[in-house]
Amino acid sequence: MGLGARRSRLQASFKPREEWWSRVFATPVAGFILLGVADWRIITPNRLTALSFILAMASAALVVSGDRDLLIAAGVVLQIAYIVDCMDGQLARYRGAASPVGAFLDKWSDFVKFPIIVLALSVEASYADQTITPMVLGITGVFLIGYLPYLKIFAFNDFGIAPWNVLSGKSFAQRNLRFFLLVKPY
Repeated sequence: MGLGARRSRLQASFKPREEWWSRVFATPVAGFILLGVADWRIITPNRLTALSFILAMASAALVVSGDRDLLIAAGVVLQIAYIVDCMDGQLARYRGAASPVGAFLDKWSDFVKFPIIVLALSVEASYADQTITPMVLGITGVFLIGYLPYLKIFAFNDFGIAPWNVLSGKSFAQRNLRFFLLVKPY
């Protein structure tokens, strides 16, 4: 398949993301990489999901290694993991190979990667600060983010509390305001 045809098929399989870092960095880089490797059979969506997970775990290990010089490497590895994570779904759509198992693996790995990275950063910050405060904040953050969907359902069903109308729009500012307030529109 020619480059132009591959580009057209990849653009047709593109699913816009709401997160600003995805829009301005990770997704464009992932699309550029896929332009070259989308037809390589050795690269599969599930392998990309596994690679992203492994890279995120490597990043967490670099964070807690105790070597301050490795923190930049941890950040670079984490960004590579995020780019690879942006590639798996688009590759599955491009190839018509989307599956419930692949979707589950992708969601599961995202759900596991995020808390581990936050906890690794919390452990390193606690070690550097010599207090337990960063660890308590990290565990609290993971707990609240993990239970945020349940808290929102509880708030809406029992108290009628829903996100403000300004957060339910589709503009760039509204999407990013939702990101920073951890609110997803209903």
